[in-house]
Amino acid sequence: MDIGTNRSMSPPVQKAHCTAFDNVKILSCERFGAHSSIWNFERHAHDFYEFLYFIDGKAHIEAGKNMDISMFNLVIYPPGVYHEEKLDVNTYQEVYCFWIATDKIEAIDQSAVVKDKDGEFRTLIEKMYTEFKSDKAYREELLILYAQTLFSLLKRYFS
Repeated sequence: MDIGTNRSMSPPVQKAHCTAFDNVKILSCERFGAHSSIWNFERHAHDFYEFLYFIDGKAHIEAGKNMDISMFNLVIYPPGVYHEEKLDVNTYQEVYCFWIATDKIEAIDQSAVVKDKDGEFRTLIEKMYTEFKSDKAYREELLILYAQTLFSLLKRYFS
């Protein structure tokens, strides 16, 4: 009890531990299908993180391991990881692809596939895409926050 007020004192507020991501920048964000000229079907690597989110379609990916991809899968390529996509051309394809430059994140050091069972990643990716394409106030600040949220969700997913 707080003396003189008869009120219960609240415990001190503790700040949540938050890992800062310095120098986060979304370099590119696109939404496209199987016949887009954006695809690079050659084996290649980047010096940034690349993410593919399959809204629809199927693919086989070689990125240090073989991965079969389908709807609502998020594919992650860390910097320096060689990868090659092979789409199933007999199915409709719709994919978000975005590139994010940031410092190395230990929890995300190899290619991976995340199955987005509850749509949490899709919601965030759609917000990132919409904001990336907009010219609204605070666009850059929101993109940084969305990218930080994505990396935090992935760190939680892989922990």
